[in-house]
Amino acid sequence: MAERKRVGSERGLHGTLSGPTNNVKRSGSPKKSVTCNERARATSVMRLHITVKDKNGKVLTETNRDSDMYLDQWQAIIAALFKNLGVGTYTGATTFSCKDTGGSSRTLGGASGSSSPFFAVALEGLASEVQVQVGTGTSTAIHTDYALTNAISGATTYPTSITTSNPSGNILYVSFSATITIAAGATVSEAVVTLVVYDSGGTQRTLAITHDVFTGVVVPAGGSITLNYTLQYNSS
Repeated sequence: MAERKRVGSERGLHGTLSGPTNNVKRSGSPKKSVTCNERARATSVMRLHITVKDKNGKVLTETNRDSDMYLDQWQAIIAALFKNLGVGTYTGATTFSCKDTGGSSRTLGGASGSSSPFFAVALEGLASEVQVQVGTGTSTAIHTDYALTNAISGATTYPTSITTSNPSGNILYVSFSATITIAAGATVSEAVVTLVVYDSGGTQRTLAITHDVFTGVVVPAGGSITLNYTLQYNSS
């Protein structure tokens, strides 16, 4: 019987999945010096669990890693959201630049308050407009990325679940999962999360908000890859 392969923690830009280490300085005295690392901090880290199965549903590999990169588009979305929610306090026509998944420059923001097309998307929620896509590119992720380096045709899907939790202390989780079946099989080595939002002109645009590049995992013909993302807020 073939043994399931479990790949150990793969290091991303945020370090390994073991979490922050408390740095406690000790000397001959029984007293200890507590560093700021021991206090709760307002941090944001996205973690990724990757599972590959064959066409019969047998688990072949599992990988844990920290997400590589939030992209410029996420920065623009957050800035536009805060700006457009600032009715009566920030009514300028400021816009925020980014690129859609086709590489074309776009702007978010502009009109303020409920008259903003972007604000309408914020009100109705973005869950139905979230997608996960995978590809075979191997170029290192950088914040200016706007799409997969080499997308696999048809290898995109919506998350199957989105949940929130408070596992301990002040830590907050938002988790979502997406499973993609690859008919012809492929060695998958990158993934993006995309959102559909309105730009400052009122036109829907698809924007990549994260890009992960990892050691390739072989998905056999008819097999699947499941990507489970967990956003962790606060350090403890």
